[in-house]
Amino acid sequence: MAQIFTNEGLDVIYNQLSIGTSGSFTPSATPTTYYIGLFSGGSGTTVPSATATLATFGGSFAELSTSTNSGYARLPVTFTLSATSASTSVLSTTLSTSATIGAWYVTLTSTTGIAVGMSIVVGTESSKVITAVLSGNKVVLSSALVANQSSGATVTVGDAVNGQKANGAQVTFNATGTWTATTGYFITNVASGTSGKTFFFSNFADLTSPQLGATDTLSVTPTWLMSN
Repeated sequence: MAQIFTNEGLDVIYNQLSIGTSGSFTPSATPTTYYIGLFSGGSGTTVPSATATLATFGGSFAELSTSTNSGYARLPVTFTLSATSASTSVLSTTLSTSATIGAWYVTLTSTTGIAVGMSIVVGTESSKVITAVLSGNKVVLSSALVANQSSGATVTVGDAVNGQKANGAQVTFNATGTWTATTGYFITNVASGTSGKTFFFSNFADLTSPQLGATDTLSVTPTWLMSN
């Protein structure tokens, strides 16, 4: 699972602080409504780069087309803000199975005491952040592994982050025909078209790439976190 704040989304945040490239900006208008859209492309564990815009996602990524995915449309979503934190104690466990270079998740011997937002060091890897804890003792990483890691390799977890987490209300997409396989969702400030801004892209926490058929539904509960 990967996730990213886009450059243009971060620019909007800075503009609210009157910070910009020319030294001073009047804060831009705050969007009255945010929308959730779906994208295809990549592997289900990758997202567009930070330069992505509504007009150009980049690479093989693209928003699901309304002309070829019957019933698809961006959906409005509301968010609530809450403080979030996780235990800062340092935990030690091991890989229960080997993990290959490029993987975005690993399977541990135990996930007891482990939570989203905690840092993790897998074998010889540099420190990463846990972005999801799944069933079967799987944890999703903030970046892919850069080397193969053997079963039994030491895993150290801890040093959690605190911050403000925006929790979105669940939205449900309803397909009325066969859709392209969906690899994740994005947050924007316009209901359609390319005139708005992208703020955030993410894969699904369960690492799936669902392909909906007629009468199928897909429910998404978007969340994003800014750490202290």
